[in-house]
Amino acid sequence: MSESVWFEQVDIAFKKLLQRVIQIDGKPVKVVIRKPDEDFNTEDYPLVSIYNLYDRFSKIRYSSEPIVISKNEEANSLVLEDSALPFDLFYQIDFWATLQTDMNSMTRQWKAFSKSWFNLDVSDMSDIARSCFVLSRNDFNKSDLMQNGRRLFHSFGTYKVQVELDEKVHNVVPMVTYTPDVKVNEESDGD
Repeated sequence: MSESVWFEQVDIAFKKLLQRVIQIDGKPVKVVIRKPDEDFNTEDYPLVSIYNLYDRFSKIRYSSEPIVISKNEEANSLVLEDSALPFDLFYQIDFWATLQTDMNSMTRQWKAFSKSWFNLDVSDMSDIARSCFVLSRNDFNKSDLMQNGRRLFHSFGTYKVQVELDEKVHNVVPMVTYTPDVKVNEESDGD
């Protein structure tokens, strides 16, 4: 069974975290997960939106060596598991408000929690608790705009989330169990 962490698992974890960390008037802020194939239309502010931008294979964290899961000495075999594939997922988190005070409150609470990095509690595809390292890209920006004749405050930042695709691929391979005694000629030291 897969123990991978991918966009769906990170989306859910970010949503839970943001609702826990950011409160407006003592209530969790509304959090939506933006989908690329849907229009982003809402007038229920303040809110936070999460958008997965792209993914990138992380060569620096990858080890191609398989992991020995078990060995059967009677059958002279090993069960090997392919190494998990490390990826970096890139996210944009947007903060939306019609009131400057709501925007200030949301960004203050988020920045106080997230700093420049944090660990995100995630459940993988097998519902096993994991922790993913999240790194802020330190690019928090403002992009205020007008919507239906009123000002809409908008701030956003991007984040890199380290995940692994661990599909639990097992292979049975032969195991060497016999090595003959080989005598190596010792060189004389001139005696």
